[in-house]
Amino acid sequence: MNKTGHHHQLSLTAILALFWIYNSSLLPAAEDIESADARASAILKATDLRGGLIVHLGCGDGRLTAALCAGAGYLVHGLDTGAADIENAREHVRSLGLYGRVSIDRFDGRSSAAVRRWHGEPSGAGCGMRDTR
Repeated sequence: MNKTGHHHQLSLTAILALFWIYNSSLLPAAEDIESADARASAILKATDLRGGLIVHLGCGDGRLTAALCAGAGYLVHGLDTGAADIENAREHVRSLGLYGRVSIDRFDGRSSAAVRRWHGEPSGAGCGMRDTR
């Protein structure tokens, strides 16, 4: 791929965000926010994301994952290790008509080179984000 094509590809996925949602120094505690929509709004506001690709690790039932797809400029990919959670998340996303803009898949739970590149070696829950523009 030439440099122009590579640059264009990066602009299409302008932002890659990795979320470990359980505890984040950037965000209010989950129990302080009543709904997935409110939590997603707080995340997007705290990170100043304006679109791009959001990867949600530990997506659970998919409610927060779906809520993170706040507009046409977002693609959200939810990952989880549990088969039941994955199925429930997929069902929730489909029920909202978001499948395509939001996808759910299995994560094997191991760290990857991409995770280490953007966040460093995981040391428990936290939130790591990086603008890849």
